[in-house]
Amino acid sequence: MKHIKDITISIFAIIGFFTVLTGYSSGTLENEVGTYQISSNTGMVYKMNTKTGYIIQVADRVIEKSMVNGDDGK
Repeated sequence: MKHIKDITISIFAIIGFFTVLTGYSSGTLENEVGTYQISSNTGMVYKMNTKTGYIIQVADRVIEKSMVNGDDGK
C-alpha cells in the first residue's frame, strides 16, 4: 500500500513540476501574421485583425518606415 502511495505522490509531483515549468515559459510574445486594418487617432496607432476582430494599440517606436509610392521612407 505504501508503494502505491509513493507512486501516486510522485506522479502528481511530476505533473505539478511540468505545470509550473510551462506556466513560466508561455509568456513570450510571438510576431503576429495576418491581415490588418491600420488606423490612427490623436497620435495613437491601432491595428485591427480583420479575421478575428481584435484591436491592438501599437507603439509608434515599433513602426518601421517603408517605401510607398516612390518614397524612400526618409
